[in-house]
Amino acid sequence: MNKALIKVLTLTTLLPMATIVQADMKPYIEGQILYVSPDDVDTNTYSGSVSGITFTNLRATEDYETDVTGGIEFGLKGILNDSFRVGLGYSKPSLELDSVTINGSVTDGVTTLTGPGTFTAADLESVGISADNDAKSYMVNLYYDFDANNSFKPFIGVGLGLTDIDNAEDKELTYAAMAGAKYYFNENAYLGGKFTYASINGPKDKLGIEYDDIDFYTTTLSLGFEF
Repeated sequence: MNKALIKVLTLTTLLPMATIVQADMKPYIEGQILYVSPDDVDTNTYSGSVSGITFTNLRATEDYETDVTGGIEFGLKGILNDSFRVGLGYSKPSLELDSVTINGSVTDGVTTLTGPGTFTAADLESVGISADNDAKSYMVNLYYDFDANNSFKPFIGVGLGLTDIDNAEDKELTYAAMAGAKYYFNENAYLGGKFTYASINGPKDKLGIEYDDIDFYTTTLSLGFEF
């Protein structure tokens, strides 16, 4: 499945570049600072034993802290016409658990957490569960820039990609919608702001617990240059 998704993403990126070669395209690159705010994440009900940990009718809602991280995007402006551009984005947000509310129970045979109740990341670690994760995000983004001849340019966009979460079994399909604006200091350099809603298809972690889709909101400040 992941190989098929990678092929789709590759074709999505390369096809416009291959078929619209006559367009006046400009490569660009931008560095980004991202403020990432994940929604609460629910798990499915799970019972079973793995790695010495036993779950009994466990269902959890995990609350993650916001994170500030860096990112980068490079791409081409002038796909189809001056208003369209396509970019390849990479970021690595940290999903650091603030608290988890559980129903059911989990035990390592020595320590038992029983719900209903709210617990911390340290409580989970006491039964052998690490709930903090780094998530590597690889996105293909298609944008439409309004008022392409002005120094101030609002834009909208959509994105498709893959997210690799540390404790998940597989990379998961991710889609996004975004809106923002760029202000050009001169013909090439600009300062940008962007708001993004993104959703990661519900992953399954290495303990066998399945999660609902992970939704998160990102505010991005970027400094870019068009060549």
